[in-house]
Amino acid sequence: MRFFSHRKSGLLASLLFIAAASTAQQAPSPSQNMDGRAELPRVYVSSAVADTPAPGSVWQIKTTDQLQDALKNAKCGDVLKLQAGATFAGQFHLWPKNCDDQHWILIRTAAEDSLLPPEGTRLTPCYAGVSDLPGRPALNCARMQGVTAQIVGNPPLDSQGAPVDHYRLMGLEITQPSGTESGALVGLTRNSHHVIVDRCWIHGNATDGTQRAIALNGSNLAVVDSTITDIHEKGTDTQGIAGWTGTGPLKIVDNFIEGGSSSIGFGGAGSEVTPQDIEIRRNHLFKPLTWRLGDPHFVGVLFNCKVLFESKNSSRVLMEGNILENAWGGPQGGDGGAIWLGPKNQNNHCPSCEVNDITFRYNIIRHAGGGLYIFDSPSDAGGIAQQASRYSIHDNLLDDIRTEYAGPGSGRGILFRLLGGGRFQPPREVGIEHNTGITNGPMLLLLTIRQAPLVGLRFQNNLIVMTGNAAISGCQGAYGGDVLDMCTVDLVFLNNAIAGSDGDFPKSNDKIRKSKDVNLRPKDPGHIRFAAAQNGDYRLCRGAGDPAASCPQASPYAGAGSDEKDLGADMEKVHQLTKGVD
Repeated sequence: MRFFSHRKSGLLASLLFIAAASTAQQAPSPSQNMDGRAELPRVYVSSAVADTPAPGSVWQIKTTDQLQDALKNAKCGDVLKLQAGATFAGQFHLWPKNCDDQHWILIRTAAEDSLLPPEGTRLTPCYAGVSDLPGRPALNCARMQGVTAQIVGNPPLDSQGAPVDHYRLMGLEITQPSGTESGALVGLTRNSHHVIVDRCWIHGNATDGTQRAIALNGSNLAVVDSTITDIHEKGTDTQGIAGWTGTGPLKIVDNFIEGGSSSIGFGGAGSEVTPQDIEIRRNHLFKPLTWRLGDPHFVGVLFNCKVLFESKNSSRVLMEGNILENAWGGPQGGDGGAIWLGPKNQNNHCPSCEVNDITFRYNIIRHAGGGLYIFDSPSDAGGIAQQASRYSIHDNLLDDIRTEYAGPGSGRGILFRLLGGGRFQPPREVGIEHNTGITNGPMLLLLTIRQAPLVGLRFQNNLIVMTGNAAISGCQGAYGGDVLDMCTVDLVFLNNAIAGSDGDFPKSNDKIRKSKDVNLRPKDPGHIRFAAAQNGDYRLCRGAGDPAASCPQASPYAGAGSDEKDLGADMEKVHQLTKGVD
């Protein structure tokens, strides 16, 4: 186990000892609305049923023709009740109605509310009579019945290129016919506003192509308590939820989301509109291993598979309490990393694109070929966007990050990567603090050059377990302290505990030196004293039997942070905020 300390302001200064409704809700003032260096969303979308009143007429719908008629002729405030268990086949459109906050149009199953999961609880395929989805977590259906109403079409439901407003979709199964390829299953056009997808199952088919489940373009839009599966295609990018022309605010909370290129993605279409004020909480972002070439249960189609979350254009994003699971590299297009964050001037049409003020906290990333990749880079056409800046990455668990998942991809099991150059300046003001990382790859890679140093990196109070790799590399082939000295400015690098590095800090390098071992051998991660690492419990022991019976005595890293907190993530809060997400 090694503690490393490196504080630098321009030059190395010292060596320290190391051991949800339709109506947006206003956040505190910007001066009070910060997480570290990142500004949090200024407004949030509320999505409660009580805040989307529909006091008008009720349409009882049993046939496709009745649904077409009701969609076209419904008035603001009307409720469209689709017969539970029935299938409505055709191309259906949401029509512009110009409604207001007191008169929503509700499109829902006719099943009683008592048969749906309670508001705030995820609807699974169980409610459509499906008890198992191969390659996914067990559904554990308490009861099987056709509660949802099914809409099938190509596309099944869109806004016909015109903005729509004040719609709520609830208790629906939305999909495409077998043997077809589809664009967006639910398509919301730019400037759409006040639309909520609530307790729905939206999905493609096991081997057909589907570009995305929901095109989330507009403002005051929400996807809550829903399940999105089988969104994939060969040779092109696909997303479970994608937004590229909307202003926000947006809410994505308590969903299971699959997507080939990403479960959630923002930007990338050349639009100069930046989605802002985005809340992403308690989602399970997932790729089934049955999509992975070489898996014994591979479905046989080489879908394009990249990452779990990607943003090329977004601002003031809060990602909290999510589980991001399964990302790999190889011939399917990914490098193995779980998250890509980098502004992209797509087709040279978006020089104003940015990926700024990103807060990533209390999340779990697991079974991936790399962790977070934050970068500035030109588009394929050579255009440069705005410099990435102001990131707060803290109290996350990165578990089972492995080179094997990366395969030939460049993720290589790296927990944190940052990229920039002379023409496209590297990300600045990035805080990486109180994270717990378990990998057989490197900890930190700075893909930068001396002429364009990384400005304002704070890397402290992290707890990293590695197996035989250089902890820090980059900066034109350098390692360890040389990387930090040559390619950073205004750096804080202190109070990090790193176990298992293979000696990437040469004895001749006096810029960062190992402190005394504090009763721990550098190659023995077992002396960290996790509560039960073999069972995924990475809480630090605070004493015999505390917080788990398996604890023999206190970990030397409990309370050892510069802020007197435990090194690594606040695992109690991570588990609290992710409980039930998977």
